[in-house]
Amino acid sequence: MCFPSNPCGQARARFPSGLLQPEGSFRFSEAGLLPAAFITQSSKDCLLADLGAGCGAAGFAALLTRPELSLLAVEREPELCAALRINAETLGVAARTRLLEQDLEDPLPDATQSSCDLALANPPYRRQGQGRTPGAGLRRRALFEDGPQTLPAFCRAASFLLRHGGRFALIYPVTRLPELLTALGSTGLGTRRLRPVRPAPDRPAELILVEARKGAANDPVLERDLITGVGRRQDRGHIEEPKS
Repeated sequence: MCFPSNPCGQARARFPSGLLQPEGSFRFSEAGLLPAAFITQSSKDCLLADLGAGCGAAGFAALLTRPELSLLAVEREPELCAALRINAETLGVAARTRLLEQDLEDPLPDATQSSCDLALANPPYRRQGQGRTPGAGLRRRALFEDGPQTLPAFCRAASFLLRHGGRFALIYPVTRLPELLTALGSTGLGTRRLRPVRPAPDRPAELILVEARKGAANDPVLERDLITGVGRRQDRGHIEEPKS
């Protein structure tokens, strides 16, 4: 157990400030932490997969607030994997953290199939050629898709890792919601909850939090409801009040 008087407790008290992030990597933002807060709570011990985990910010946010969780962090960049290991030790959660160093577009180990109860992600969602491209490779790869298979790869990985009924939460641009719903549905992940995210109370939503459940039927009516302004559906999934 960690107490504020020791380094582990001090690191937890500062979290997420103080996390080690490699030079030239994308600095995590509040948006990247939101899926950890959005995902449906579990009342039992369970395994959470953080896809494209980076330095571990979102996964560790979940571990620090929910002692019943353990973490499977999947990350392809060696520099970020090294930082994630150090951050896990610093926060005192190394015993609850397993790191899988690999690209999500490659096949995941058979032993990980249907092993997780929850999954979360903040996938790269800028298309190549969209806006100014960062010079640093780590930052560029965190922000920009490798190609049209990036989003489907995240959804396939979540579906592979999750048990039947497991839930997947991610954040994505509102303008690409139809594409996201299609990718989720094609991998057996049915949309259950949506929450628009606004940069300020008087501005329209730019991002959206989505939670999908493995083995559930997709609910395309949710997309129509979002467009027409209907706030909630009681029978299946629902749209929640926007977050600013």
